[in-house]
Amino acid sequence: MHHMDEREAPRPPDDPRREREISEVEQEQMQRLARERRARLAKTIVILAIAIILIVFVTQNLGEVPIDFVFVTESFPLIWVLIVTTLLGAVAGYLLGRPSKAGRREPDER
Repeated sequence: MHHMDEREAPRPPDDPRREREISEVEQEQMQRLARERRARLAKTIVILAIAIILIVFVTQNLGEVPIDFVFVTESFPLIWVLIVTTLLGAVAGYLLGRPSKAGRREPDER
């Protein structure tokens, strides 16, 4: 006597249940793609907004300003003064904010 395999046989291509399964998988893929597209669009909009703000900021700050050094006064474009002082502030903040080597403990010391 021949007995049936306990696994379910593959459904024929014209079985409506197979169509429903495929459409659910396709629907999930389409929803995932739609989410990815929305995320990319949101990122693009944010990047464009930042770029526009940066362009406006630069064009509004192209004028020259006098900078007094110890013995000399020089004129520089304001945008360069802003960039250099921002970078100097970032470096100073980093150097002052990080823990000293003496204050750090090795992972093995307890």
